[in-house]
Amino acid sequence: MNHWDEAADGYDAYFVPRFAPWVSGAVRAIAAGPLPPGPILVPCCGTFPELDALLAHFPGRELVGIDLSAGMVDRARRRAAGRPGVTVV
Repeated sequence: MNHWDEAADGYDAYFVPRFAPWVSGAVRAIAAGPLPPGPILVPCCGTFPELDALLAHFPGRELVGIDLSAGMVDRARRRAAGRPGVTVV
């Protein structure tokens, strides 16, 4: 277990609202230009708070969230559950 695993339970409540403007801006910036074909990779996805925005901007694209923290991956997988084309590793 690492420190991010320990922080996973409070991450959505504390950090996600604080990072929301940055996450929204980042997704808008990515959506502004053409992307090459293939999956959209989200490194250090944490609990994957950008998932809904990415799905809205890129319907039908494969999305892959990647994180080193097992606790964050667990929460991100719950957020992505039932969404076709979304994987978290």
